[in-house]
Order: sequence, then structure tokens, then C-alpha cells
Amino acid sequence: MPPGRKRLPRAKLAALFPLTDDEIRKLHQIADTIWNQIGYDVLQATVACDGGSINSVTLSRDEVIEVVMDADRLAEEVRQATDATPALRRLFPREWDQHASDYVRLLLKDGFTFGRYGL
Repeated sequence: MPPGRKRLPRAKLAALFPLTDDEIRKLHQIADTIWNQIGYDVLQATVACDGGSINSVTLSRDEVIEVVMDADRLAEEVRQATDATPALRRLFPREWDQHASDYVRLLLKDGFTFGRYGL
């Protein structure tokens, strides 16, 4: 986050981007699918850079969320999901929106419940 910029409280973000429980579950499902598709490769790359064993390397929840959101993959998956609602798609505008990004990160913290992820 840039210096001097304050993150809006969760309640204000939720008011800007109102979602139903089903929409939040859909976001979690899409994010989990992405992690399941790329997680092993990310862990392998971490081992290649840092050394060690694939069986002992882990990533923090924040690192997993960053990887899932990286390169607009989450945004593209939501945009392409046939059952994604307009409200859910609003979280991923074509032009980057800091408030939407902050809210997605908060929502994904609820979806990725473990502190660390590995094999």
C-alpha cells in the first residue's frame, strides 16, 4: 500500500461492493480452484529458488492470496465464470481499483483459512 494511503474499513468496503453470501462463496471457490491449479508449481519454484524439499516448503496465507490474485488470473476467472453475478464482476473492473483490490484480499482471507500452505 502506498505511504499515506489508508485502507478503508471492511464495513465501508462491503458497502461499496455489496455481495451476497453465495457470491462470496463463489469468489472463494474460484480462488481455491486457482490455488489447486498452480499451488504445486509455485511450491516447486519456491524450492528451486530457496532450496530445501518440496515436502517442507510452505507459503503464508498472504503469499497464497497474492499468487492467486497475480497477473489478473482471479479477475479473468471471475469474468469468464458463467455463474458470476454482475456484483461479483464489479470487484474486478478493467481499470485497477484499490478499494476493490483491498476488499478482495479481505474476502480471500476468509476463504483461505490456514496460516500456511504446502503439501
